[in-house]
Order: sequence, then structure tokens, then C-alpha cells
Amino acid sequence: PTLFRSREEKIFEKYKNNKQPLIPAEVDSPCLFHCDLWCNNILHTESEVMFVDWQFLGQGDNMFDLGMTILHNTNYAMNKEVIKDLLTCYYNTFNDFARRLGAESTETFEEFTQRFNTVGVKSAFLIGSVIDDGFLHYPILLQRVWNMARLMPE
Repeated sequence: PTLFRSREEKIFEKYKNNKQPLIPAEVDSPCLFHCDLWCNNILHTESEVMFVDWQFLGQGDNMFDLGMTILHNTNYAMNKEVIKDLLTCYYNTFNDFARRLGAESTETFEEFTQRFNTVGVKSAFLIGSVIDDGFLHYPILLQRVWNMARLMPE
């Protein structure tokens, strides 16, 4: 990607020496998250999905995993319409499944999207930006972190 004098370069520079604003706040109701959901750690059949390779298990906001999953599994330039489609699908599927289990979400789609933008995107950008040596071995990782930088707020 072209870095020179771009909006994305400014994002990288802004957080280069101070990553503290990217660290998600603690949540009232933390959940477990995988933190390494890339395609090789997601197994599926027509009726089941399984996640494997749990050595990075953590707890916190589930948006951390959603942001990381998008970071690890997208090779195309992200834009707001693609993200909106992904979030809509995730939100609707999650809420349908929760209803089948007898639970009800109180979070609106707008709140969900805001949480993704403040926790998911920033968390994925944070993790991506601290693995500089990964860029040397996996150039596609640079493109993926670049995609997350495009989604970062100014």
C-alpha cells in the first residue's frame, strides 16, 4: 500500500509511540474470546462450527474477537459498506441464535456498530501494529493492518 502522506500513515504515526488509547476499556460483562480466529482455526461442516487452537484465550469485550477475525481473514480493501454488511449479518445471526436459546439482546444495531468501531477496530489495529516483524514474513499482514487503519477514527 502507498503510505506516504496518506490518512493511514497519519494513523500509524499517531499511535506509533502511544498505544494506550487503543487498549479497550474493561467491560461490565466480559466474555471469553479466542484472539486468533483466522481461517485455519475455524473448522466447519454443514451443521457445526468449531474453533481450535485456544492458546491466546482471553476475556473482555467480544468485539475484540470480531475485529481480530476481520483483520486475520480479509485480503481486500475494506470500506464502510462491506463492514456494514458484515456487521449486519453478524448482528442478525447472533440475535437469532440468542433468541433460540431464550436470551434477548438489549443492544441496538447502532450501539453494536459503535462498539465495533471503538473496540473491534482499535483492538485489531493495536495487535496488528505491534507485530512489526510479522510484516517481513507475511506481507499480506501489512495489507490487513492497513485495511484496519482505513476504518480507524481520525
